Amino acid sequence: MSKHTLVATVEEGPATLNRVLSLFRQRSFAIESLSIGRTNETGIMRLTMVVDGARSAVEQVTKQLYKVVEVRKVSDLSDDPRVERELALVKVSCKSAPQRAEVMQIALITLGYTKGTDFKPARREPLERMAHWDTW
Repeated sequence: MSKHTLVATVEEGPATLNRVLSLFRQRSFAIESLSIGRTNETGIMRLTMVVDGARSAVEQVTKQLYKVVEVRKVSDLSDDPRVERELALVKVSCKSAPQRAEVMQIALITLGYTKGTDFKPARREPLERMAHWDTW
């Protein structure tokens, strides 16, 4: 058994996600990761799933997904080259300047970003440009 990344483009609807997930549940597939979002095409959503299973079982589920009316296309990206990343959001509160400096050093080492008093949602600022820390 190995991990497979499946991407499905589906028509947006109130029960679409439920139908797709029910298909996996009926076949006892464990979904390790699930992400869904709108595409640039109106009424179409992109569903990305990471599942653990044998290649033959994943191919069978892919064929079954095409039977769901709202599903337009399904792709298995497991063999494609990719970049995997992890993201962590951490809230830190510091009461003294030495603590702040220590936290900023740790964040710089791990390429972290901070939210300061003048933070704008569309912009991330590296720690070295931040002069002030705030509570979130």
